Amino acid sequence: MPRVLPQFLRSLRHRNIILFFGAGDLATSPFLVTEFLARGSLAGVLQDTDIALSRSRKVQFALDAACGIRFLHELRPARIHRDIKSANLLVAEVRPWPGWWGGGVEETAHAAR
Repeated sequence: MPRVLPQFLRSLRHRNIILFFGAGDLATSPFLVTEFLARGSLAGVLQDTDIALSRSRKVQFALDAACGIRFLHELRPARIHRDIKSANLLVAEVRPWPGWWGGGVEETAHAAR
């Protein structure tokens, strides 16, 4: 894991971005320490037939994810997540949070407004 990634993640503060506490490496298994979101991934919530989601709740998930991604794109320099999918969005009670494993974060010098 690049050393700059934990420093960057620690600096993020937005209601739609998961809180990051630290990172480590046990033998050959790197790990991240984040806040705990009991509902797990949005993919799991959407696949769980015991959870009835209204259309408005699903739209709110999409809007909250878009707000978090917009926040990253408006940073200077802008950041690009590179792996947005429901498995990488974590759900608290009512909104998904971008998770930072998988494709990671890419720094770019520009972003469309």
